[in-house]
Amino acid sequence: MENNFIDVKITEIEQLSPLVKRFTLKSADGSDLPEFTGGAHIYLQFGSGDRQFSNAYSLCSSPFDRSAWQVAVKKEVNGRGGSIFMHDELKVGDVIKSSTPNNLFALDGSSAFLLIGGGIGITPFMSQIHELAKDGRKYELMYLKHDDEDDVIEKELTTGQFKDSVKVHVTARGTRADLDAVFAALPEGTAIYACGNSKLSDALKSLCKKHNIDEKRLHIEYFEVEPSSNGAFTLVLEKSGITVEAKEGETVLMAIERIKGPKIQCLCRAGACGTCEVNVLEGEVAYNDQYYEDDERDNKRLLACCCSGKSGKLVLDL
Repeated sequence: MENNFIDVKITEIEQLSPLVKRFTLKSADGSDLPEFTGGAHIYLQFGSGDRQFSNAYSLCSSPFDRSAWQVAVKKEVNGRGGSIFMHDELKVGDVIKSSTPNNLFALDGSSAFLLIGGGIGITPFMSQIHELAKDGRKYELMYLKHDDEDDVIEKELTTGQFKDSVKVHVTARGTRADLDAVFAALPEGTAIYACGNSKLSDALKSLCKKHNIDEKRLHIEYFEVEPSSNGAFTLVLEKSGITVEAKEGETVLMAIERIKGPKIQCLCRAGACGTCEVNVLEGEVAYNDQYYEDDERDNKRLLACCCSGKSGKLVLDL
């Protein structure tokens, strides 16, 4: 699957909470946007000068409205700079590039769903609930938050058409979710969809084991990779005849995109889907993925989106 890019115009920017903004995007030529299904994401490409970014964001608007897309972006002050650029630099009227939608988190054929969104991980469910409601399928959406901050998303979910199927749990209010009790009482056949940080994902996997729930019923959207702590390394692309000095903290993909090198297909940018796998010809890999088992991290292959070189030279079959 290839990512095809289109021009989209930012038509509205809303402050949803102190660190989250929602961007409304419309086709720059006024046409309908491509179709998508609940749980899909897009890549947005934007920047200025040497500061160029390609970030993935879940679509959080209705799949049945092709006039506009919406993404909610949390400002990650310790991130790689893309979310900061979107918050501080982009404005209404700007035209940026967007991929057509990809979906690695599509709803399966189950008749009942438990949806769990931790923090900004609520976003893919904001499109999925439109789909579930239209299909008449049963669901419960749990929105888990730490801080009792002003939150437009919470207000929309708890006052709009989906309010009867939404429960908000806020640690600061003393209403933290008892996930152990939820999993203990989960009806047989309920599909579990979750999006949040690695701590939440690990906890849900443990609960499946504790309550003898088939882990195949658990679907996790990985939206983050821990920042790489690697030092600088020399990256050699054997087939392309290109050598690039990767900077401290850069992944293979980041280094290649910085020099506008050969295109690498990547659907998740979270080290989860395996799409950007590349064979390693020489060197030691700093693995930072959620894809390989420990015995597969053998310095023979890597995922470009999240892996880097440990030191010295890393030669890829690319």
